[in-house]
Amino acid sequence: MEGESARKTNKTRRETAVQGTNDSSIVSKCSTASCGYFSDPFLHYFVSKLSRRAPLIHRGYYIRAVAFDRLLKNFLGLYAHSKKQIISLGCGFDSTYFRLKAAQCLGNTVFCEIDFPELVKKKRLLIENTEDLWNLVEKTNESPLSPHIELSCRDYHLLGVDLTQLNTLEAALKMCAVDFECPTLLLSECVMTYMTRRCSTELVKWAAETFEEAIFGMYEQMNPDDAFGLF
Repeated sequence: MEGESARKTNKTRRETAVQGTNDSSIVSKCSTASCGYFSDPFLHYFVSKLSRRAPLIHRGYYIRAVAFDRLLKNFLGLYAHSKKQIISLGCGFDSTYFRLKAAQCLGNTVFCEIDFPELVKKKRLLIENTEDLWNLVEKTNESPLSPHIELSCRDYHLLGVDLTQLNTLEAALKMCAVDFECPTLLLSECVMTYMTRRCSTELVKWAAETFEEAIFGMYEQMNPDDAFGLF
């Protein structure tokens, strides 16, 4: 029992540390946007205290933003007249849905975000209590069918699921009526880095086997000889 308790404590500590990277990342993104590297009028709603980052940090986040923006635009353009889905794995406080929704770029598109339960609870509260965000969400009168579904609307779903729990993840997606046969873009931005090799491999394998027509967009910090590359 003591060994099991220690394992749970270590797991919780690791999850808390990973979730903490979200706070640093969103502040860096907001700093980059405020300096004019890219435009995102919704990022600041997810930051409690602004902090200016170094120019090198700005350049790195600019590259990330441009890479994902091009991927999103290419995907949305490729399937412009078809039903499609975007699934953000480890979404954090990312504001992509709101930016694209405000720009009227999400026609025939369902956007689904997934992260740790504790984090998405905070995100849901931020969305519900921020008028500019809440007004963009197309509400329904239906209540979530699962404790893992924090928010479920016509074209936006927010799920609290550990990405290592693939059976739970798939069940929650099914409850949100995610269509595993329609074109789907899965996004992973600095997520796999914080997973074990086994878990990250299983996640990619699950995506390949579960979705009939999918594109997996990934951005990870990785060099063969640094800490991120030592899998």
